[in-house]
Amino acid sequence: FHPRMLIYITISLIATIASELSFTTYLGVYDMANMTGHLLKVLAFYFIFKGIIETGLREPYGAMFRNLKKHEEDLLLAREDLLQVNRQMEASNRDLRENREKLERINKDLDRSESALREQNQELLLARDQLKRSEKYFQDLFHQAPVCFVIVDGDGIMTEVNTTCETVLGLRSSELVGSRFEELIEEEERKEFRGHLQSAREKREPKAFTLTIRSAQGRPLRFVTELVAQKDAVESPQFIRLALLDITELDSLRKESHRLENLWNAVFSASREGFTITTLKEGRYLEVNQGYLDLTGYSREELIGRTVYDVGVLVKPKVRADLVKTLRKDDSEMRETQLRTKDGRIIDCLIIARKISLDDQELILAVLRDISETKKLKQSLEETCQTLEQRNVDLENFIHTAAHDLRTPLISTIGFFVLLKKALKTSDPNTRALIERISDQLYRYDQLLRDLLDFARVGVEKVERGQVDARSVVDSILEDHEVLEGERAHNVHIQENMPSILMNETRVHQIFENLISNSLKFRKKNQPLEIEVGTTSRAFGREIPPGFAVFFVRDNGIGIHPGDHNVIFSLFSRTEEGEKKNGTGVGLSIVKRILETEGGWIDVESEPDKGATFFLCLPVAEA
Repeated sequence: FHPRMLIYITISLIATIASELSFTTYLGVYDMANMTGHLLKVLAFYFIFKGIIETGLREPYGAMFRNLKKHEEDLLLAREDLLQVNRQMEASNRDLRENREKLERINKDLDRSESALREQNQELLLARDQLKRSEKYFQDLFHQAPVCFVIVDGDGIMTEVNTTCETVLGLRSSELVGSRFEELIEEEERKEFRGHLQSAREKREPKAFTLTIRSAQGRPLRFVTELVAQKDAVESPQFIRLALLDITELDSLRKESHRLENLWNAVFSASREGFTITTLKEGRYLEVNQGYLDLTGYSREELIGRTVYDVGVLVKPKVRADLVKTLRKDDSEMRETQLRTKDGRIIDCLIIARKISLDDQELILAVLRDISETKKLKQSLEETCQTLEQRNVDLENFIHTAAHDLRTPLISTIGFFVLLKKALKTSDPNTRALIERISDQLYRYDQLLRDLLDFARVGVEKVERGQVDARSVVDSILEDHEVLEGERAHNVHIQENMPSILMNETRVHQIFENLISNSLKFRKKNQPLEIEVGTTSRAFGREIPPGFAVFFVRDNGIGIHPGDHNVIFSLFSRTEEGEKKNGTGVGLSIVKRILETEGGWIDVESEPDKGATFFLCLPVAEA
């Protein structure tokens, strides 16, 4: 507690004793001794007021904030959960945007491929006409054409191939001419080829079909082709021409497009969130998923083709107008709104909307999530916080009252017992022993109240931090014990160059005072006490946070049983040996709470009759 408080209380005790002594000497009601006694009594009460009310209880805080802190942490965790949900929704929006962009790129690639295919087909038609007109022109086009040309006879034996075919298949013309064309085709497609070959022989109209040919490297290539028979004057087929258009890449693109389309449909349909695609201007439903139907209670038939205004799903239609205005500038928006379900219920929703374009039409892709329960939880948490704040105010008032009502009469009682002890010095030994015992219990009760107030203030009371020299604190504590008890530990070793502790000096004094007092209290009989204070790098498997160091206080006292290592840090807990000593069982609890408030920890290493070493993880100033 504040040093000035001790001074005021000491002065009040002296004034009280002096007043009582003055009362014992007065002869009349109006004589000087009686007046002096009353003045001293008023002075004693004044210093009690100054010491306890103004100095000791100016900024009292209590353990009432522990629950508030816990609920504050719960609120932070709830806020983190909400932020995590928002991040997940943003990630889902990004995935949807990426899938849409992929689909757009694939559609563009397909458009280009189809355009190229149309151009190539046109070239093939022109080439076929030109082949009928000029053999020479046919030969030039045959070898320079961008598609594979193969000439086979009526039996399907290759008689000629163009340069493009050699390049695509990776085979020389000499390896191809003279062999059957169907030997290049995958075995399961050969029957279909023979059917088309027979149709060509029978003068039927040629039909396009696809086939698979493996290149010299073993890569399967997909081609679209048709068999065109070149006939002589008597309509007998002279040869059959195959124009092979490589569609391997186009086929892969189509498969990938189909896969992405299925994936989009799966995400859109299976998602538990509500998805809608509406026109930007009118708000007309073009597509909705099952999640949106479950959210609003409408059927698909009741929504598709109608506007959000016709359905009446928006509680505040102006919200959509504001959303559209924002999307025309920023392309995406996230906000809270309210929807009206089919059965008339009003639900709170979080909507993530993005402007998209499809077939030159501006649309809105929206994802909706029901946050009604989340908002109710938030409101409940706010009400709980308000309730806790009021309870904390009530608890603070209670501590004020308890401290005043308990300690004030106790101090007065202690003063009366001091006078009573002096007055009964000549009484019998039994009476004096009883008086001493009652006096010791009163002092112990006073110490318990002060320890409890100290314990309650830790972590709540705002204190100033600074650099504290550990050696100076330990020397000061040992000097105080030497003055109060008339003795000092025989051997005290304090490590040199210990780092400065970055804490409130009073808190540091409390830590080392409790530990050194315990060393003095629980020392061995008939053996000089040794105390050592320093720093160490040992951490006992614990984490040493950045900016912290581990201090230790070691003695050669009676030690602590390993089974009591955790017990001694609990409030009001004492070991079997501790029960025999004067103490409240609060000291080590105060030390532990101070350290945990600062982000550190305390540990002990001890065995019976082998002394004890307490390890303290404390914040230190940077070198």
